[in-house]
Amino acid sequence: MPPIKWAERLCQSGVYEDLALYMFQAGTPWTRFYMRTGLNAVNGWGPTVAEDLVYREEVIPINYRRQTEAFSVEGSLGTFDVIRWNGSCVTLDVGEVTKKQPPAPRNSRVEWKELSEEMQDALRKGSEVESVYQARRKECKGASIGRVTDKCESLDKKLPDVIASYVRRTSDLPEPTEHP
Repeated sequence: MPPIKWAERLCQSGVYEDLALYMFQAGTPWTRFYMRTGLNAVNGWGPTVAEDLVYREEVIPINYRRQTEAFSVEGSLGTFDVIRWNGSCVTLDVGEVTKKQPPAPRNSRVEWKELSEEMQDALRKGSEVESVYQARRKECKGASIGRVTDKCESLDKKLPDVIASYVRRTSDLPEPTEHP
């Protein structure tokens, strides 16, 4: 896990989309956990993205808090602060995650417009990312709210999964400039 003080600053200060992708790329030393169930996203220390965690979602633990006698919850062995694919932190009970990788790990939604231009350019080197990005751009015609076609919605939902698939295979993403 990263240094504790760094992890605390990360979870207290904001959402770091580029950093998350950089940490999830192939070959990084971070342990991966997978959700045993779906849950509401709650960060015990600061801001988060209001997107529920889903069964089999892949997360990276960045901090562990052992249960103390001063404050204890029966049946809990402690909590983890984790970073999600969308760059947000959430706090999870030890029993809510497993190290056993499922056949098809899932990911939280990566918002293209929240990524830096440098990260977008790096992701577009993946032919499938570029293909879906261009198809989405053509179909959605720049619209991000309001009435859009079913095909636009479909491509908008597909892009984060294609990004995650590419990131899991590459080790060539740029180091993020924004981090705690």
